[in-house]
Amino acid sequence: MATAADVLAGRAPWGVDCGDALAWAKTLPPDSVHCIATSPPYWGLRDYGVPGQYGLEPTVGEYVENLVALFCELRRVLHPSGVLWLNLGDTYATGAGLPCPPGATASGKHVGAIDSGAVPRPQPNRMPQAMLKPKDRILVPARVALALQADGWWLRDEVVWHKPAPMTLSVKDR
Repeated sequence: MATAADVLAGRAPWGVDCGDALAWAKTLPPDSVHCIATSPPYWGLRDYGVPGQYGLEPTVGEYVENLVALFCELRRVLHPSGVLWLNLGDTYATGAGLPCPPGATASGKHVGAIDSGAVPRPQPNRMPQAMLKPKDRILVPARVALALQADGWWLRDEVVWHKPAPMTLSVKDR
């Protein structure tokens, strides 16, 4: 059985590789993967304390560009009869642009054993974004889907994750 250290070091024995997705994809031969299921970090929602991580790009446009570059490489390794599943969530623009409180990361977690060494920084969705007002839905999945279509991908379906009893949001101004 793999230990947490094995997983973090990229030595997961069950076929899961950990590390930079683009660098990893470049090591694979063309047409060698039959199924890809991925859920990249959602834009502006979490800081995993990893340099160069997806999701903390300053603008949603840069996030989309980075995903398109990654998926271009994934298309190269995907077998012609292969399939790719992308799980991607959305967020709201806040426009607050307030820095994180001292001792916290952008994920909202306090710096501790897990977050040690993380550099506190504001979440991108909290920074003002061109053409987005505070409280606008950013439509990240739609932006990524359109960009991937423009890059040559086929969008065959959209699966809605219906949650009949979700946690309520602490929104007081609907």
